[in-house]
Parts: sequence; structure tokens; C-alpha cells
Amino acid sequence: THSGLAAPTFTGAATFTGDIALASATASKPLLSLENTNADGTSAEIKFIKNGGDAGTGDDVGKISFYQDDADGNALNFANIIVYSSNVVDGSEESQMSFTTRASGAEAVPLVLKGGNVGIGTTNPDSTLHVHTATAGSITAPSTADDLVIEGSTTPGVSILMPNNGVGRYGFGVVEDNDRAYMSYSHDVEKMFFGVGGADRMTLTAGNLGIGTTAPVGLLHLKAASP
Repeated sequence: THSGLAAPTFTGAATFTGDIALASATASKPLLSLENTNADGTSAEIKFIKNGGDAGTGDDVGKISFYQDDADGNALNFANIIVYSSNVVDGSEESQMSFTTRASGAEAVPLVLKGGNVGIGTTNPDSTLHVHTATAGSITAPSTADDLVIEGSTTPGVSILMPNNGVGRYGFGVVEDNDRAYMSYSHDVEKMFFGVGGADRMTLTAGNLGIGTTAPVGLLHLKAASP
């Protein structure tokens, strides 16, 4: 037990058994500081070690919790960083890291890192990035389109927001041409452009469709390239 104005300092390895509580009334001073003065690339490190003999899938490996009193003086868990073991089979070990916050008085899971995937709003991401607001049912994305998954139960969607004089764009690139195909919308001219091969090929206005022209004058305006 240590108390007083001077903070304790440990040099080298230190082992503690039991619980350790740190408290400070000084707002400008951190409670815990780790420093590595070696002139090499080794950083300061905090290790969470769980070495029980009965390791199981779903076990908590380590947890950092953030508490604060609410307006009525109740001490509440406002956020957590938690690491779970999702597979403990030798040679196939996997882990999951969850970042939880509190929303509308209940714990929410806004971000999860699992097996190389990132989930927002889900603890079991199906893709490299899985944004989940509600379940769509028993469905997963095909392997040809599973790098980004947007999932919802009613009207899931993606928005490109811009000022009135901006241009929203969705592009496709290859090694030889990083702007090979695209879809874009310009509010200034009230047109949507579809490009292939680095040039506009089809244009949709508020009422007309042009193929081979960016200025259609009828419902369907076809214009062949000059011979």
C-alpha cells in the first residue's frame, strides 16, 4: 500500500498478486505511466495473460472497462475493450476484439475485430468490413462480392453526400488504368454519367437517356461515333 504526494516508481520487473487500485485527485496527472528509455524499437507494453488450464472458446482473455457516475450518482460501465478467444484449437487459434459503448441506457457493440474481419454493429462479421444495423435473415454475401457488406432489415443503403456544386463518383480501376469505369452524378447539370474505358458512354438526365452523347435531346438519344 502506498499513499502520499509522491507517486511510486518501479524499475525493472514487478509482480503483484491480488487487486491493485490507483486513485488520484489531480486532474492533470495520469494515473499510470509506462516508459521505455531503451534506444531501440521496443515499446512499453501491457500484457493481459490468462493461463488457466481449462481454456475454452468464448473466454475473456483481457478487458479494459470505463466507468462513470450517471446524473443520479450510479456508477455505470460506459465502455469496454474486450478480447475473447474464438478458437482455442492448437494451430487454429483465433481471437476477437470488441469495442462496446452505451446507447439509450444499454450496452451496444459498435466495433468488432474478428479473424481478419471488421464488424460494425455485429459481433460476427461475414466480410472484410460488415456494417450491420439489423439482420436481413439467413443470408451471406457471395464470395465475388464480400469485401464490403451493408446489412439491414428494411432499407439498407449507402449515401454519397456532397455540396450542390459537387460531383459524386463511384469508380472502378485496374492496374493499367485506375479510372477505367465509373458512375458519377453532377447536381449542377442534373445529370448522371456512366463511363467505360475512361470516357462517358451513357448519360441520364432528369427525363432523357443518351448513349454516345452527354446531351440527349429526346427520351432515348443514340449517337454513333464519327466514322
